[in-house]
Amino acid sequence: MSVFAPIRHGARLALAAALGTFGTLGATRAVAQSRANATPPYSLTNSGPSLGQQSGDALITAKAKAALLAASDLDSGDIHVTTESGVVTLSGVVPRRAQKAQAEQTVKQIDNVVGVRNTLDVDEAPQ
Repeated sequence: MSVFAPIRHGARLALAAALGTFGTLGATRAVAQSRANATPPYSLTNSGPSLGQQSGDALITAKAKAALLAASDLDSGDIHVTTESGVVTLSGVVPRRAQKAQAEQTVKQIDNVVGVRNTLDVDEAPQ
């Protein structure tokens, strides 16, 4: 195992360059070793979400943000939206409890939403 093994591919090449070992032979070895130690993102053994799932989650997030912006009587400026495996998480602050419920119902109607995790805080303080 090389000194560079725990370092990611790009950082390994930058470190090799900084140490002055980035000759033709050094570069070839660094690239070969980084490829041998790397788990490609398309690997079947990778336990993370697939590229298709990530793009699906990104689409759900975009649709949720658009729906929240379009919803009448909903102050969505402080609502943050994330999606993982089809489950949408709403976080941030809304001024009224009714808006918290409305935000959740709005997102539940979007295609491919598996569930909604509503962690919105309500700030009903008079302004």
